[in-house]
Amino acid sequence: MSASSRAVGCSRSPLFQSISTFFSARHFEPDKATTLRSLVLVMLAAGAVRLLDGLNQRDKVPPPSSDERNFVQRFIAFPLALPTLIYALVFLFTTFTSVVPLTSFWGSYQRLQGTYTNLSYVGMFLMIVATLRSREQLDRIVTITLLTGTAVASYGVLQHFQLDPLPWRGDVITRVPRRWGIRSSSRLI
Repeated sequence: MSASSRAVGCSRSPLFQSISTFFSARHFEPDKATTLRSLVLVMLAAGAVRLLDGLNQRDKVPPPSSDERNFVQRFIAFPLALPTLIYALVFLFTTFTSVVPLTSFWGSYQRLQGTYTNLSYVGMFLMIVATLRSREQLDRIVTITLLTGTAVASYGVLQHFQLDPLPWRGDVITRVPRRWGIRSSSRLI
């Protein structure tokens, strides 16, 4: 997975709404969820190609040094590995035992926040953990996340000063709507 995939993955959710609201009648999760799902599928396909290429090159490359750890070792060493695995298993279990399993898996028409979307968050996390190799890459992710947060906060300031171009039904002056914070920060968890 390239650095550009990580950059898009870390910035697309909160920024997508401010861009898409001008071109779409649906202002909330469905468009963002579809973008997330598609991006993660592309990331997983790139990861599969990389894995297959690595298997093909295995005979031509000398064995890795003792410093290099495979994905499983890095994942187990990561502090959030077990909670992430439990999170994914709980979603799968509740989907299979749901009264309406298809809706539970795909999500409702209005929001698309089903198991597939939540597993896409987990897939993005796994791809970042699997491909993050250096401190510089981590610094870039943090920088992109901070810049994205700044853009989201700036939009909230625009709403507070009544400069928002969108006509919202509720009061967005006294309190900026919570939709940005919860959905934007969920990808960081």
